[in-house]
Amino acid sequence: LVEARIESHPLFGAAGERLDWNVRVLASPGGIIDCIVRMGPMGMPINKALGADVALLDEVLTRIGRQDPTARFDPQAVRLEIEDTARRAAAALGALFVGLDLIIDPTGRAWVIEANVGRAGG
Repeated sequence: LVEARIESHPLFGAAGERLDWNVRVLASPGGIIDCIVRMGPMGMPINKALGADVALLDEVLTRIGRQDPTARFDPQAVRLEIEDTARRAAAALGALFVGLDLIIDPTGRAWVIEANVGRAGG
């Protein structure tokens, strides 16, 4: 397996530092159940247990819009991209539930970086 680094759209903290961030989605073939953004210092694991901050997706998309008025993506289009990607991943994996980690690139495209499958039944 070869993994290329996908750069997320720039997001900055209160002190102006660049943050690394990704989107955690819980989805089913019917759509998104829950969606949060995890963010932390560049180069560090983005894990809540290790001190990462958590925010709602719409809050982060609004924040990006304020920080970069020339952002090349529309927040509503990004949300639809995330919903479509999550729904297709759950269906493709045949999963009742799927936990996805996504990176949103500077153009607003969602990239799956990890999928965790939950299945029902015996």
